[in-house]
Amino acid sequence: MFEERKDKWLKKAQALKPKLFHETVKPVSPMPDRALCENDSLIIDFGNHCVGYLTLAFSFEGSHPDAPAWLSIKLCENERELSESLEGYRGWISKSWVQLEQMHVDVLPAQITLPRRYAFRYVKIDVLGLSSKYKLIVRDASVDAVTSANDEAVQPLAEEEIDRQIDLTALRTLRSCMQDFFEDGPKRDRRLWMGDLRLQALTNYVTFRNNDLVKRCLYLFAGTVNEEGRIAACLFTEPRIEADDTYMFDYSLFFIPALLNYYEATGDEETKEELTPVALRQLALAEQEFDPLTQLVNDSDRLGWCFVDWALPLNKQLCAQAIWIYCAKAAQKLSFDPEREQLIASRIRAAGTHLYDKDSRLVVSGASRQISWASQVWAVLSGIAEGEEAAACLDAVSEREDAIGMVTPYMMHHYAEALCLIGRKRQALEVIRSYWGAMVKNGADTFWELFNPANPDESPYGSAVVNSYCHAWSCTPAWFLRSGILEDQMKYKGIIFDLEGVICSTDEYHYQAWKALADRLNIPFDRERNNLLRGVSRMASLDIILEKSDRQYNDSEKLALAEEKNALYRTLLSNMTPADVTDDVRNTLETLRKADLKLAIGSSSKNTPFILERIGLNHFFDAVADGNCIMHSKPDPEVFLKAAEMINELPEDCLVIEDAHAGIEAAANGGFDSAAIGDAKDDPRANYHLTALFDLINCIQLQ
Repeated sequence: MFEERKDKWLKKAQALKPKLFHETVKPVSPMPDRALCENDSLIIDFGNHCVGYLTLAFSFEGSHPDAPAWLSIKLCENERELSESLEGYRGWISKSWVQLEQMHVDVLPAQITLPRRYAFRYVKIDVLGLSSKYKLIVRDASVDAVTSANDEAVQPLAEEEIDRQIDLTALRTLRSCMQDFFEDGPKRDRRLWMGDLRLQALTNYVTFRNNDLVKRCLYLFAGTVNEEGRIAACLFTEPRIEADDTYMFDYSLFFIPALLNYYEATGDEETKEELTPVALRQLALAEQEFDPLTQLVNDSDRLGWCFVDWALPLNKQLCAQAIWIYCAKAAQKLSFDPEREQLIASRIRAAGTHLYDKDSRLVVSGASRQISWASQVWAVLSGIAEGEEAAACLDAVSEREDAIGMVTPYMMHHYAEALCLIGRKRQALEVIRSYWGAMVKNGADTFWELFNPANPDESPYGSAVVNSYCHAWSCTPAWFLRSGILEDQMKYKGIIFDLEGVICSTDEYHYQAWKALADRLNIPFDRERNNLLRGVSRMASLDIILEKSDRQYNDSEKLALAEEKNALYRTLLSNMTPADVTDDVRNTLETLRKADLKLAIGSSSKNTPFILERIGLNHFFDAVADGNCIMHSKPDPEVFLKAAEMINELPEDCLVIEDAHAGIEAAANGGFDSAAIGDAKDDPRANYHLTALFDLINCIQLQ
């Protein structure tokens, strides 16, 4: 029964085999008219990356050829390959992947089509042997370029020039890898890999939209599971469909989000229902990798047990834990299971308990408690680190020189995605422009398998001669630029903060100052009475206190009393330092600043500038509206309207953050949305209710 089901899936896959589009590509400049002698060479440039079949037309000048022309033909994706040599190659991947052919042309003139499909832009012809009686002429060259990508499905981007160039290069990359299936690299590997398919498919959904090709690949994987039902890391389709004997923890699990993404893009219920059991089987098989006591993935030093990235020193334990959580969450969307939900929560807690270092604010991995970029990225993507902790992980790792770095576009994709998840979309765009953009500046017309900006010739294989310069997992800038994930989806352009109780806590200082004044005047005053003063101006607060007095005070006396209280209060405030600012507040302000939001203070306190100076936060705010520039205190909206005016934004484009009911009312009166925290957290008039200030980050994103 199991084999019959697999056979059925493979037949479905074969029925979805795509039609290939053919295009004849000619060199970008005319063929040189010079004739070649022995040891001469010629380089032909086709202008852009091609995948297809090369045809060369030869003739001669001089006497009738009395010996064959012995030629070396090197086909290169990247200009740097033209000068690379196989001499001394000791890498661990076969040098047979290098696109170097030798041939004898016995009869001239001749037109020869190389039978093998190649991926290249440049062709270098070296004349190894030739009779002295004639010279060789390369009369013509062309490529029958093939792809299953329909160029008519894609419209050009109307973006900044660098983004257009990056997008175009990403499209060429994906286009070249779209053949009978989504290939890993059309020069090297030419297999279907699960990790690459997931990212190629995402990009395909917003570009060429050949969704049947994704469906074909999903059925190919399902139809080649082993006797346990495990998805192979990669598979072949020639001479027959066959799974490779490589199995990876992460690649098997990635079948789950790949299926979910396909269903979300197409709404194909039949495929979802048919293949969900295969997806869920990957979770079941992964259980053998967990310690039932700690609920952690068992660490391993076996090469390739979990891929993650090409950084060979990288410890994979934390990443594997996170990838299981990430994929289990995808499984919940395919088929919800309450027990699985509990297991996800348990494994998030386990990672937090055993693999989080509170001092460094970083997740760690393995017995050596290794720190790496990959671990922080996957902690964010999985939800092991959320909110303030997620942002702290990505910030803190950038300051660690000992952190294991990222070496592939595959890992850089996940980093950019993690930045988007925490609201740093502009930073994600800068990562794309600086990383993939650097490849463009290095001459790439398709994106590479591996790129280290500091060493473009770096290779995980021992030599760049076998590097792939058109690689599937590198195509995702087109997904970022076209999916909308990078767009400014924030609901607000400006954030207006109350100061006291939101940015810093001065309640105790206010209470002590009012208490000292009330005691001197023999007026009863306690903390319960003090609560009536929250969000109220100084003079209005004094009136509330004087309600309990046995005598009446005139305006000049009241003004003197208010000044007396303020002098006491400022004396107490002079003890404040930047240490009084919580990490929650500082991380929130830093994250909002990186999102290029306008930030303002809207406080009734006349001491606002003094407090901001004492706690060292002046530089975060574009404007400060306080008691020195308004006539009416909250719940009048004047201070918030003034703040909005100062940052040149309309009330409906601003969000007010308040901890007092009077402040929430003032926001509503001025036409502002509001987020309530602290004492006002449950105020029904607020649009959002914050437990911590960093919760604000999720509120301002369109989810």
